[in-house]
Amino acid sequence: MKKRTRHGNSHFRDIVHQLFKNRLAVAGLVIIILTLLIAVFAPVLAPYDYALQDYTALLQGPSMAHPMGTDNLGRDTLSRIIYGARFSLMISYLSVFGSAVIGITFGSIAGYFGGAIDNILMRFLDVYQSIPVMIVSVALATALGPGIFNTTIALAISVSPFFARMARAQVLTVREMEYIEAAQVINGKSWYIILRHALPNAFAPLLVNITMSFGASLLTAATLSFVGLGAQPPSPEWGAMLSFARGFIREDPLLIVWPGLTIMINVLAFNLFGDGLRDALDPRQQK
Repeated sequence: MKKRTRHGNSHFRDIVHQLFKNRLAVAGLVIIILTLLIAVFAPVLAPYDYALQDYTALLQGPSMAHPMGTDNLGRDTLSRIIYGARFSLMISYLSVFGSAVIGITFGSIAGYFGGAIDNILMRFLDVYQSIPVMIVSVALATALGPGIFNTTIALAISVSPFFARMARAQVLTVREMEYIEAAQVINGKSWYIILRHALPNAFAPLLVNITMSFGASLLTAATLSFVGLGAQPPSPEWGAMLSFARGFIREDPLLIVWPGLTIMINVLAFNLFGDGLRDALDPRQQK
């Protein structure tokens, strides 16, 4: 038992070492951590309340009082960007975790049991995935109504088939392994075998996909907010800020640059970290 634990710790250290050798992945991880800290400590870091209006400072450019300027209602852009991290990251993380739970659950069941269950679930996913994700997200968000909670649900449902297919493929590769057969011989319960043996040995690709889905979810959530189906005013979600600022692009172009740049940097950070994590989990990359 000690040898197995020591081997597991050694393998984990190898993965961390390989990950930190990738400078771009480390840069992405640093940005992700910083954004999380900004979201958590937004009330401390923001110089103003995100909804505070100052009618003496309408559409002002960057200054000492307002480093990123103000919008047409005199609200501080920097404060809204900082508070916006809470809304944008909450939608992104919750939707990805929700879609991962739904998708991995159904995908694991289909891959483990096979047969009619597998055929029914996969044919349903074939039909479901024939519709582009954005169209499904817009349709669900429209049906549920605008708002942060409904946007999160819409994104979780629309992306879950991708996790289901990947989970099924990974479980299929380990289903015939000897340790799975041994667990079945001693009459282990199916749910226990899936959770204790199948998924842990098929989780590495799923983890990479989950990591990279955060960026895609953040971008999709911003898109829904931009077209009016996501977060609603006065919530300073980054996509909603873009939508609000487009009406003043001539008067104050920076008003649309700040939230757009913030979205771009965070999506890039998730992608860089996801790429680095994929390489670190690849045994062929480890020496």
